[in-house]
Amino acid sequence: MEKTTAYMVAVYVEWNPMQIPIGFIGLDPLEGLRELHGEYMDEPKFYLVPESVRAELEAFRDKVRKDLFDSSAKTPVGFAEEYEDIRLYADEDGKLVPDDPTFYMTEQILDEFRQRFEKYEKAFYQLRDKVVSQYEGMKEDFISLVVEATSRQAEMDTLRKQLENLVPSQEKFKASFEISMDTMKHVLYFDTESHQRVLKQLFPSEFSVK
Repeated sequence: MEKTTAYMVAVYVEWNPMQIPIGFIGLDPLEGLRELHGEYMDEPKFYLVPESVRAELEAFRDKVRKDLFDSSAKTPVGFAEEYEDIRLYADEDGKLVPDDPTFYMTEQILDEFRQRFEKYEKAFYQLRDKVVSQYEGMKEDFISLVVEATSRQAEMDTLRKQLENLVPSQEKFKASFEISMDTMKHVLYFDTESHQRVLKQLFPSEFSVK
């Protein structure tokens, strides 16, 4: 056999955590706002969605990504033996996010993963609806906490209006939730070194790297 077919697979689990740069509202992050650190504030940005809710969403995303990781052949081999060992890099917001390898699946493994992914989709949108139903309350709590925490009492009304104009609507927040999977058929050649690494994982009983 000179070549075989596998599928490159990618999954996306996304939502808008409603980051609001402190500079947009002209606040000094040290100006009476220390009590907001953690749950609502992670310098240099505020999060309308509190940390406890973000953690629940991120835990769900990790569950899906770990399933993909455990179900796939990965390149380069040795990138990470366990999902928890995946290297991290800083995104444009300075947050550490996984630096993924390329994931490959056989058709049979992909069919099995699709079945699980359908369940993930249903669960994700149920979680979305629960979070969205809390949005107006989160919005009011966030605005009130920021306004009350600032030391510039004379500007509280102006600050509240600024925040109300900055915060997206519930509809836009709901529309930001997305879970999807992309696949692409890919030919792997047995005489190509980089492909051999993947083939060894996909067909361990039929192929070995010299």
